[in-house]
Amino acid sequence: MPRRKRTKAKGYHTKDGGMDKTIIEIPLRQATKILKVYPIDIEEDVSGTPSTNPKRKGPQRRFVKEKAQDYSQSILAEAALLGPILGNVRNYSQEDLDGPDNISLPGNIDISVFDRQHSLEALKMAAEEDESLWDKPITCFLYFQPTEHEYIMFHFINSMGTNTQSDHKCATFAKMYAMKKNGDLDPIDIPGVTEEFDNHQVDWLGRGGFIAMKLGTSTESPLNGLVKIPGDGKSKIPIQSNIITTALVGREKDKQKQGLLKTQAMEELGDDELVTVISNILKGIEAVWPEPFEEAREGRCTRSFKLLRSEGFGGTFVLACNVIDQASTIAKESGKHFDARLLTPKFFQRAFERTARNLDADALPSGTPMNDNHLEFWSQENPKLKNQGSKNQLAETHLVKALGGPAPHETHIFLNAVLAEEFPGWTQ
Repeated sequence: MPRRKRTKAKGYHTKDGGMDKTIIEIPLRQATKILKVYPIDIEEDVSGTPSTNPKRKGPQRRFVKEKAQDYSQSILAEAALLGPILGNVRNYSQEDLDGPDNISLPGNIDISVFDRQHSLEALKMAAEEDESLWDKPITCFLYFQPTEHEYIMFHFINSMGTNTQSDHKCATFAKMYAMKKNGDLDPIDIPGVTEEFDNHQVDWLGRGGFIAMKLGTSTESPLNGLVKIPGDGKSKIPIQSNIITTALVGREKDKQKQGLLKTQAMEELGDDELVTVISNILKGIEAVWPEPFEEAREGRCTRSFKLLRSEGFGGTFVLACNVIDQASTIAKESGKHFDARLLTPKFFQRAFERTARNLDADALPSGTPMNDNHLEFWSQENPKLKNQGSKNQLAETHLVKALGGPAPHETHIFLNAVLAEEFPGWTQ
């Protein structure tokens, strides 16, 4: 069988964050023959659970035909500045592309496009209308990583220059955590990634991102189907996974404040057990404030309320930390072993009911009636959550104060009584 002819291309070899990278220029007609977009189920790839979105394309953003069509019209109008196509060479190393004069691409080269698929499709659409574009040189950045690293590469490259807990960085860590957990990966083996982020961040942010995505796919979670996977394009799924991740692990810059996963009682649990406990917390929250959850399930992107946004997750998870810590203390005082898995949705519901009932005028819009669930606290228009400083910290402060109520020392007594009702024989 004759060998397939190699393709010559202008270009050169370099490095990108420690990864081998080759930059080439090649006519669009040839590029479309060697660049492939593979269908990969990202959600299953990250969390180990089936995807809720069968239209996912490759380790990148969801393909939106209208977006590519808009790009193509801009290309035809000579108004578009499209970036390079990013691809991963799956079956050759960088040195295999060396040619006598320049870059030489083997005839059976397998290049997986992991970013800029809209740009590539737009160029093809535009060339159907203006055939001269088939000969137009396009720029491609080629990497040489194992196939299973493509998801990480997409988010890692898109995360450069962003804050530590952007959705792309959280997704990078979540995938690394999942692979490390399964014994498929040592983070040190990914050039560039570990040079920017240390293993501590991978372990904490990775676990947080992994749990956040699990909460979005677990049938026992009130957030099932509501958590948006980073890079999913303009989806109607309302909740960003990095918002939940931040609430679970705490903010990197706030060393004094630990997230929910870093409390001693939660740190001891496995991932599936954590999903169960956090689902119980969320069920307790939903029992008190059901309207934001209903709005999210209707696809209205939680526009009316802040409960399922950063303020809500940040505030309620801090409150849950407080409640879990107090329950642990009560157990120790009673000489009992504490296990957070024993805490039921009803237990958390009672704690959040007490909190809602005790929200005072400092936290609520003026004219709010007393002695209800005070949903107005989470209103998009609540001026008390728009003061200077961190909105998350404002929500946390109001909620923790309300849990204590007029007599903060009674919170301990209240939780002890709830535990005794839930678990007869809890107290000695």
